[in-house]
Amino acid sequence: MALYTCVKRFPEISVSHRHWRAPTHCAFIHGYARTTEVTIGCDELDIHGWVFDLGALRPVRSFLEQAWDHRVLVADDDPLLADLKDLEAKGGLRLHVMDTSRGWGPTLESSCQFIFDHTDRVVREASNGRARIVKVEIWEKGDNRAAKSFA
Repeated sequence: MALYTCVKRFPEISVSHRHWRAPTHCAFIHGYARTTEVTIGCDELDIHGWVFDLGALRPVRSFLEQAWDHRVLVADDDPLLADLKDLEAKGGLRLHVMDTSRGWGPTLESSCQFIFDHTDRVVREASNGRARIVKVEIWEKGDNRAAKSFA
C-alpha cells in the first residue's frame, strides 16, 4: 500500500539553547532561527483527496511560539539549571526546560521528538486516526538540519 504525504513548514522562530554535554562551543548559550517541518502521512486520502487539512495545524504554530520564541532551551539535567533559573527570576532570560526522560532536549535531534510528541496527537485527533506524523525536520540558521522519522 502506498503512503501519501504532505508537508507543513513552520517558519523561523528565534531560539537559544545550550548543549552542556558538547565538547565544543555549543556548550555555551547561543541561538539561531529554527524552522520546523512536519511530514504527515496516511494510507488512504480523505473524501477531499487530501492527506490532511493543514489548517488544523494552526495551534501547533502557537504552541511552538509559546515553547521556543525568544527562550533558552536547556536540558533538565543541565548542571547550571539552578543558576539559569535564578537568572530567569531576575528577568535576564526566559527558559524552556526540556524533559530528557521523554527524549526531549535542546539539540535539533531531540527537539524533533519534542515536536512529534506535541504534533502527532493533533494530527491523529483531527483526522480521526487516519493520518499521522511520519517525519519531523528542524533547521537552524538555514544550513544545519536534523530529522527523525516515525513508523
